[in-house]
This record gives sequence, C-alpha cells and structure tokens, in this order.
Amino acid sequence: MTKHFNPSESYFLVTWSELEQVLNRTSAPSKKASVAEGLDAIRVLKKDKGPSVALYTLVTMIAWLHDEEADLSDLADNHR
Repeated sequence: MTKHFNPSESYFLVTWSELEQVLNRTSAPSKKASVAEGLDAIRVLKKDKGPSVALYTLVTMIAWLHDEEADLSDLADNHR
C-alpha cells in the first residue's frame, strides 16, 4: 500500500517531468537518449517493487548517466 503524503513529515517532492528535465541537462552527452527510458523503467519498478527499490535504482541510474566511461553492463551489475 502506498503511503500518503503527510505534511508533518519531511519530503523532497519533484515531478517526473522536472526530474527528466534535470537529467537531460546534466547527463553525459552520449547517455541523454537513455533518460526517458530509464525513468519509465523506474516508474514500473515503483509500482511493482515499491519505492525503496525504485529509489535505489534511480540513484544508480543517475550515477551511470553522469559517468562517461560506464556502459550498460555496469548498470546491470549494480542492480543484482
């Protein structure tokens, strides 16, 4: 069950479109095309596996998007 917003707790709220804009601006040039697909996968993970798995994957994806030398096999290795 999804936890509902509780204004008495600390949250960092960002929309998917804002996140996509920032990632498109800051990602390595060779990886910008992967941003939308990666975020789509994270949306599915959030729905199917929960927010903790989605957040872990998002942080891993952000690191990968900013590393010019990492390739997709590096991202897959971190997710196992």
